[in-house]
Amino acid sequence: KQWYQRRVRGASRSYSVISCLNVLDRCHYPLSLLQSMYNCLKERGGMIIIALVLPYNGSVEEGHDWVAQAEPLQIRGITFEQQLSYFCRFILEPMGFQLSYVTRVPYLCTGDLHNKYYSLSDALVAVTVPPAVTVPPVGPGVVGATNTTRVEMDTPPPGEGEE
Repeated sequence: KQWYQRRVRGASRSYSVISCLNVLDRCHYPLSLLQSMYNCLKERGGMIIIALVLPYNGSVEEGHDWVAQAEPLQIRGITFEQQLSYFCRFILEPMGFQLSYVTRVPYLCTGDLHNKYYSLSDALVAVTVPPAVTVPPVGPGVVGATNTTRVEMDTPPPGEGEE
């Protein structure tokens, strides 16, 4: 978490393409990582490509041990399709991402003592940051005025960061 807090803060809105391939289920702070990518992506024409193994099983390798994520994605559902739908609708969209493309691709990963390799299913998701939104004016007597605003992701989602 300290690395991207140091490195990403100075890179605001400077990247056209960001790839995050099979990382969200293996890092301690996947929601914070998504938020940082959102804040680094160019507003017009930028795209983030995310690969995520489903069914989701978030854990982090520390030395020879696997530990729980500090900030796990709370993906619900049993099937690939249910989990993908939940990830898009209840995690990405509320963060401000706009879904562009989704597909399912095979993911071959290294094996262990029991198998030479494993064939898993990856959700490959491409998202963008929508352009600034025009908000209609509020209040009586305002005619023809518009305000342009954009929601920044500096606050944690509801329920996070509360004591």
